[in-house]
Amino acid sequence: MSLCKNAELACEVTLQPLRRYPLDAAILFSDILTVPDAMGLGLYFEAGEGPRFTSPVTCKADVDKLPIPDPEDELGYVMNAVRTIRRELKGEVPLIGFSGSPWTLATYMVEGGSSKAFTVIKKMMYADPQALHALLDKLAKSVTLYLNAQIKAAVLRQ
Repeated sequence: MSLCKNAELACEVTLQPLRRYPLDAAILFSDILTVPDAMGLGLYFEAGEGPRFTSPVTCKADVDKLPIPDPEDELGYVMNAVRTIRRELKGEVPLIGFSGSPWTLATYMVEGGSSKAFTVIKKMMYADPQALHALLDKLAKSVTLYLNAQIKAAVLRQ
């Protein structure tokens, strides 16, 4: 995440493909797990395993404790990267931002990391649908705020 959290480095990584190939757009260098990381789940990367969370979501009480991150605060590093990249692009090509979908984020947050069988989230879906619905609702709100903030950050100020 250190590359993602440094606007200048994220900008450099975003622009590298454009310097090598005649592409139609730039794609923001970031990570799909920025939102759950900002929610305080303790994101870390396990060698050979990929992303993991120290505090996965296991029940409705866990969901209730999750904050909806302020995109300009907890995710401000992404907005700084977007502003830096747009400035460097000089309007030559569009910048494509992104986020993980609520379902994708929920699978990581409930499973505690990546999964092939998704047994933990399937169990929650059947055993505690209210918890899963609450999580998806909170993630939908968070992702909407996050993506709208990316759009706002990408608007060049004249």
